Amino acid sequence: MKISAQKYDAAANSNDAIPAQTMANDRLAKSLEYEESSARLELYKKRMDDYAAKTNEYGPLGSQLRQLNRALAVAEKEYLDLIQNVDQSRTRRQDVSIGGHWKCWMRPISHYYRYPPNVGNSLQLVLA
Repeated sequence: MKISAQKYDAAANSNDAIPAQTMANDRLAKSLEYEESSARLELYKKRMDDYAAKTNEYGPLGSQLRQLNRALAVAEKEYLDLIQNVDQSRTRRQDVSIGGHWKCWMRPISHYYRYPPNVGNSLQLVLA
């Protein structure tokens, strides 16, 4: 009986006298823990890759947005300048329509004064 007990202990225990069932349970628990940890790490790696892909995808949009904002500001300024020019032209048109057309009621100066023919011609050349 002593020999069968020794054989049973030898089969049931490891070299360090730890029961084989305990070692099997510990090994199973550690392998499950390892598998869970590796699955979590793969999931985190996949999320990090997705995040990196999104930042690379949307990164250039920031500079495009700044360029579009600049273009929008320039277009707004040009539009406001055009509106101001239209308002100024409407104001000028109203000023002309209120004041009427400009007409010259005076005769040319040479008709008021009677110069001798040679003096009048030289005066016209000087005035012209």
